[in-house]
Amino acid sequence: TGCNTEHPDLKDRVIETKNFVKDEDANDNNGHGTATASNAGGKTYGAAKQAKLICVKALNKDGKGSY
Repeated sequence: TGCNTEHPDLKDRVIETKNFVKDEDANDNNGHGTATASNAGGKTYGAAKQAKLICVKALNKDGKGSY
């Protein structure tokens, strides 16, 4: 679902974003991707505190996608 690259827990951790959703940008519309990225590599509680992250958006703002 993408991620909020400006979130304090992810700031300076996201090295790239990829968007596969037509007519939307790579930003997280519902917080799911941001929370998941923070759990994995966030500065505060992330499992890998020194990780660099690539945020990918493959589902639209309604949580739907196609291939």
